[in-house]
Amino acid sequence: MKDSGIISLVGMTGCGKTSIGRRLADILGADFIDLDEEIVKRRGEVKQIFATEGEEAFRKIECEVLTEILNSLRIQADISENTASEENPVHPKVRVILSCGGGAPTYPRTRDLIRKRTVVVWIRRPLSSISPDSPLLERPPVNGSLKNYRQILGKRFPIYRHIADHTFWNTYPNRTANAIADALRSGKTQKKPDKKANKTAAAKA
Repeated sequence: MKDSGIISLVGMTGCGKTSIGRRLADILGADFIDLDEEIVKRRGEVKQIFATEGEEAFRKIECEVLTEILNSLRIQADISENTASEENPVHPKVRVILSCGGGAPTYPRTRDLIRKRTVVVWIRRPLSSISPDSPLLERPPVNGSLKNYRQILGKRFPIYRHIADHTFWNTYPNRTANAIADALRSGKTQKKPDKKANKTAAAKA
């Protein structure tokens, strides 16, 4: 069952999930969790796991850590009253903003966890805005290649589209965070990215 208190951000490496997620958490008075950071804390560096154990092993570890996080959040929700407060006056149901790794939804079990147990927001970024020498491309499995990035995006695109409850272009992180917050407040599903919504939220950035 979807937990409307957990908002998962998905999208390619470098699309802005972390910066948008932190800003969104501030707006909604929610906690922010970065899945990759949690993996580092519990299992070690992401690059090292990729290098020594391979991507398949990493995806299994990623799924295990996500399961641990979601189960812990469910227990916390069961023992606490989810009501409006000074810390969370805007949307009393939103407790956590969860930034997922770009490839997390490619692993079937992880994809099911994200889709079935959280509200999914897909963050998109135009390819034209990514420089060929951007340090963002150094992360595995892109490994420094814009060509690899394009190919991986092509494979992941239908997955992101399938699981997304909301879709937004990352114009500027603050604008996009405000637009997402507005959508969550309204309760309306936004499957197609709406640049006008991002611009409307710009005044709040």
